[in-house]
Amino acid sequence: MGDLSELLELLHDADAPFVSLRARYRVWRHRERAHAAFLAQAERRAAKTFAFGGGGPPPDPESVDIVDIWRVRPDRARVEHSGGDRDGVFGVRVGERWWHFDPRSGASSNVEDVSVGSGTGTELAVFLDPPRLLGALRFAAVSRGTRAGRAVLVVDAWPRPEAGQGRPPGFELHEMGIGGDRYRLELDAERGLVLSAQAFAGGEPFQVVEALEFEVDQEVDDDLFVFHAPPGEAIQRPGFRGELLRHASISEAQAAAPFTLFVPERVPSSWR
Repeated sequence: MGDLSELLELLHDADAPFVSLRARYRVWRHRERAHAAFLAQAERRAAKTFAFGGGGPPPDPESVDIVDIWRVRPDRARVEHSGGDRDGVFGVRVGERWWHFDPRSGASSNVEDVSVGSGTGTELAVFLDPPRLLGALRFAAVSRGTRAGRAVLVVDAWPRPEAGQGRPPGFELHEMGIGGDRYRLELDAERGLVLSAQAFAGGEPFQVVEALEFEVDQEVDDDLFVFHAPPGEAIQRPGFRGELLRHASISEAQAAAPFTLFVPERVPSSWR
């Protein structure tokens, strides 16, 4: 119980464990297993899913995304993606203002209307703000190791049973691999931050997120939090570029989209 007690205390106190942070994570995902885990969880919740396949060649069975993150408290963040499905995507957040670039849709920002939200700058949030895991997981089998040059506590964890209505308890586990029936986590032994998370379903891994580099409370260049769009790119209002935005039926979207299109069975009456 000694190591487990230390782990729980680390998680409990990890709501503000750094002033500045620089990290690089590798995100590996097995598409077929990840999709199967998602469907299995939906079935456990008695939910129905519908998928419509789009055109284009099938994606690779595995994907790898490298995510570089810079954070300075209280409210500055920068995230860059390389490789995988989000290659070339990057964004900056300063308080409620955000800027985002995607090679497919261009540059956008909410500077003209800060009420427009975005996940820009919040990627891998639960890895860097892990106290939420205490309500989502049960922990056991702690050992010790190293990751990215830092001492870590290694723990196996299982999702807590879901109960009640509203947001599922497992929502916090989305970035660790939704639908996992077991997780192997590595937490920084000094700060409690998550340096690695492996998601398993039926004994096989379907997603692994692991830190390749990790530094805390080191000097960070202020210019990183100034958004510079690529040459020739104008910053648009949030949403698709005007020339790409058009109304389409589900069947038309199915034919045009190069990805799987999910459609809800019905729209809840409470939605506005």
